[in-house]
Amino acid sequence: MHTHTAPLHESLREVGDNSWRRDAACAAHPAPDLWFPENDQYALIAQAKQVCWQTCPVRRVCYNAAVDSRSVYGVWGGRTEVERRDFHRNAKNVRRDRRRVEARLAGWNVSLSERERELLQRRALELELDVPQLAAILQVTEHHARALRRKYRDAMWHAALSPVISATRTNPPTALPLPVHSTGKAA
Repeated sequence: MHTHTAPLHESLREVGDNSWRRDAACAAHPAPDLWFPENDQYALIAQAKQVCWQTCPVRRVCYNAAVDSRSVYGVWGGRTEVERRDFHRNAKNVRRDRRRVEARLAGWNVSLSERERELLQRRALELELDVPQLAAILQVTEHHARALRRKYRDAMWHAALSPVISATRTNPPTALPLPVHSTGKAA
């Protein structure tokens, strides 16, 4: 899989890429400790959140970075660690951003939630990529990619047959007439 040197869309970032920080409102703020107040310093927390929500052009990227890295200290993306705690626990079930999935398919090393990885897997299988490409996109072994592709094709085959099987069960074929001998009696 290749990586790009051009900057990602403002709401996406590469794993380990912190270049967005230079554009953050907190980077030029005269009080850098403002973003790491104690839990009972409500006035400082409110001030940090206000700067984030009102002036920061990379707030969403910052918030995603905190969630992706499971950061538990400080105000990130306009939210405190307490506000992010539930999201951290449920992050695998929450975010499902198709732009992030499409960026990964295009070769970007974008950090994905579990739901986004499921979507990525489905999209990559739908594109019928060859096994090495599929393995690289999904970041799995080629053996695992082959198994996923086989399972997907089996599921598609069964899904295609499902209406036929269902119709057969609800509308059974009519009984065929028994052959009749020359004597006029059924065999």
